[in-house]
Amino acid sequence: ILPQTPDKWGFSKKDVKDYVDKIGNLTLLFDKYNVEASNERIDEKKGIFSKSKFKLNKEISEQWADEYSKDPKIAIENRGLEIATRIEKLWSL
Repeated sequence: ILPQTPDKWGFSKKDVKDYVDKIGNLTLLFDKYNVEASNERIDEKKGIFSKSKFKLNKEISEQWADEYSKDPKIAIENRGLEIATRIEKLWSL
């Protein structure tokens, strides 16, 4: 979600290097959508994520996009925690 080259987001690579590869920042997109999303700002990516068939991507477009705009680091940590909680619930079934 947060691009590896975050210039359009107003960050340097150094600012985001510890967050780019965290699970809270990663998502699956089909090739076409991934190319379209590229290094765009979250407000641009929001529409792309909404086209996805994956529930977590739709949630990014509906819930997480504003949080990413305000503070990507906290949004990434919160999303990672939510993903971990879902996985833990699935394992306990």
